[in-house]
Amino acid sequence: MRSPPTKKPVTPPSQAPQKNAVQRDDRIPFSTRLRFECDDGQHIVHGTTSDVSMSGAFLNSDQLPSSLKEGMEGVVFLEMSKDGNTFEVSFHCTVARITPKGMGLNFENEVE
Repeated sequence: MRSPPTKKPVTPPSQAPQKNAVQRDDRIPFSTRLRFECDDGQHIVHGTTSDVSMSGAFLNSDQLPSSLKEGMEGVVFLEMSKDGNTFEVSFHCTVARITPKGMGLNFENEVE
């Protein structure tokens, strides 16, 4: 006597893990110069990063203004080069954390 076939739960495609997909918080090695300009017009910070993710970057800088606080909003400019041309890409962001080595920036994710 045969046993009845077992039913395996089916994972909907929208919930199935995707291979080779970049997750929002996956860090990607990427060394470049950054500039953060706070919306208050009072703070501009220059620095570098060694990696970025879809959700943010850490701006390495030893010259952070003491009046810069977590939660401040602004724009971060990433310098990029290709074929000898240099250009900037910008993202609205929030200061997520401040350390003696720099500050963590959280990129805003706007959905239209």
